[in-house]
Amino acid sequence: MILNKKKTTRREFLKQSANVAGAAMISGLTFPSVASSFSDVKAAKELTSAPRGRHDYQIFSQGMIGKMPVKNRLVRSATMINAASNGETTNVYIDIHRELAKGGVGLIISGFMLPTKDDAINPSQIHIYDDRHIQSIKRVADAVHKADKDCKFFAQVGHSGTKVSPSGIPWPLSWKRNKVRALTTDEVEKIVTDHAKAVWRVKKAGFDGVELHGAHNYLLASFLSPFTNRRDDKYGGTLEKRVRIIKDIMVQSRALVGDDFPITIKLNSEERVKRGIVPETFDALAKAIVKTGVDAIDVSGSNCIQENIDSTEDETYFFKGAKAANITVPIIVTGGNRTIDHMEKILNTKEVAFFGLARPLIREPDLPNRWLEGRGAITADCISCNECFWAIFGGKTASCTQV
Repeated sequence: MILNKKKTTRREFLKQSANVAGAAMISGLTFPSVASSFSDVKAAKELTSAPRGRHDYQIFSQGMIGKMPVKNRLVRSATMINAASNGETTNVYIDIHRELAKGGVGLIISGFMLPTKDDAINPSQIHIYDDRHIQSIKRVADAVHKADKDCKFFAQVGHSGTKVSPSGIPWPLSWKRNKVRALTTDEVEKIVTDHAKAVWRVKKAGFDGVELHGAHNYLLASFLSPFTNRRDDKYGGTLEKRVRIIKDIMVQSRALVGDDFPITIKLNSEERVKRGIVPETFDALAKAIVKTGVDAIDVSGSNCIQENIDSTEDETYFFKGAKAANITVPIIVTGGNRTIDHMEKILNTKEVAFFGLARPLIREPDLPNRWLEGRGAITADCISCNECFWAIFGGKTASCTQV
């Protein structure tokens, strides 16, 4: 994951400098156009509500992941919130997920849980490398299902790759990459088994499914990328061998949890590095991943929390990769989804099946209900300033600093 810190966005400047900022946020107006064209502001304000709600929108229709129904097409994408303690769930962690379930989202995906003991170095993230962690994560799964029995809850499982990688090649321009060493084949095989056991623990705890974290410069992404994976064993080289780690995780996981338990994966569709994945090559990767038996692909990329999302043209910024993937399982597109009518328009193209939102739901956990009921603006209040993530790096729990 690549981060570029900026204090405010153009939209925030508009909010601070004019009473008409709400309309400016919706329409993507610049400050001069706000000052000079009140007719444009009036037109933008008319795009703020659906008085009778949006029950007829396809985005609020039922979707399917594997054999599992999902009540709508809005997914809370996996988000680090920095609310665990010693690797265990806390009341704060549980409360955040309970409020998300009450807010109307169809599927919640947790921030990634650490399946390998050697990688469990951050006590503010959930650990899942031992059976003793099952009861801890069961608390949050139970809370979500009690808050809304129809809200599905997946645990994201992934290795950070902070100290190790396929070939000892670090990601450039990354916020957390220093020197990494190459894993041995035996170590890779252990990490495969660690992931499979974590999938079993998640099911045992009462979650509805799992998302493997194969994106954002973490370890599984490093195996999938030709930039970081230059191994010459069974886990590197050709596309088929780079995908081998996912195939092996899936084989071992299915042996433990069966074929009906949904397992999905988040993937990079672009990496912004030489030899890295780009939308034009993503289809081949996605097809190879589908062959491993995953039930859906969550499309993302290295630059996953982009700023200055001031118009619908800036939204859904990984749609190019999602559109390129001609695959037989549902596609979740995550990144910059802000406007309900814009997502509805994309959904009607049949190119994707679900939309992931992270930052907007940090600010407005009830956003799906608000949109469904036709309350307020068609665009989320989130201004994509990324201060919620900088709070995490300061040791705080993720929260919106703009409210």
